[in-house]
Amino acid sequence: MNTVKQLYFILYVVMVICLTIDLEIANCNEYPILFNDQDVPFNYNYEVRIFSSRKQCIDKDGTPITYNVYSKSSALTISDQKYSPTALWAKVVQGKIDRSLCAPGQFINYTVRFHLKSNLFGEKRIIIVVANSEKLSLGMGGWKIWYTLIHTMINCYAESLPVSLVALNEDNRMDFVVQAEDIVHMQRSYRLTNPYPQLTQQIKSRITMDQQIVHPMKSLYAVHDSFKDKIKKVIYITDFSNVPDIQRMRLNPNYAKIPLHWNNNGILLSVITNGRCHAWKKVHAKCYKTNTLRIAKLKQILHEK
Repeated sequence: MNTVKQLYFILYVVMVICLTIDLEIANCNEYPILFNDQDVPFNYNYEVRIFSSRKQCIDKDGTPITYNVYSKSSALTISDQKYSPTALWAKVVQGKIDRSLCAPGQFINYTVRFHLKSNLFGEKRIIIVVANSEKLSLGMGGWKIWYTLIHTMINCYAESLPVSLVALNEDNRMDFVVQAEDIVHMQRSYRLTNPYPQLTQQIKSRITMDQQIVHPMKSLYAVHDSFKDKIKKVIYITDFSNVPDIQRMRLNPNYAKIPLHWNNNGILLSVITNGRCHAWKKVHAKCYKTNTLRIAKLKQILHEK
């Protein structure tokens, strides 16, 4: 009798052990997805998508098997019961625009890892900043500014220049308008006067030039906070509001802080204005006084070193 009990006890122990092993194996089949040493900085406005093949990843209508906000805290896992970890591909998107190249997964220490590479023309950006100022539109002509910016961005795309166009608003808020790289995703029309209708619409809808900019120099804080160490050069198109015209007048140190910081760190600031240049030269900016924004002049400034 004791022998029978012992046999039942051994069988019970074996069943428990087998069940435990099965559960552990099942749990191990859920592999975490990691993004180590990526060239694409984490951004809560971006989304990372995981695909079952390279074909699905590069297809603009490809269906992801999972996705999440692209941040350090994003928790993504994949089951090897459905997909082979080494067959997976990933990319980062913002809306309909890809912000990375497609990257294959690597199976390392029971994790699936992706090294995502940026599809930008360059991480260090040339920033064209336009003050959404009513006085700028009146002084230089709003439609002329639009025309110049549209054709300048098309030229930057053709030359693979890492240019970002942004707008500054009266509440010191900065709006992204377009990046040169974004044009690759825009449908081209046959009209020579308007080759990229989407580009034209984005520029006209976000660079409105219908506001009162309190202080053009102080507003540059927003540009610095958004791009930080990713700035190569800044081209600022602005009016003359509240910028001292008198050569001997002292500038408010708080207003001059960002232009001086850029100068100390080798970042060139070029200002195109329909006002005077005294204040801008005090902060070591190149300044161009004009009542007309021309494509050739903006191109020259873009290539200055």
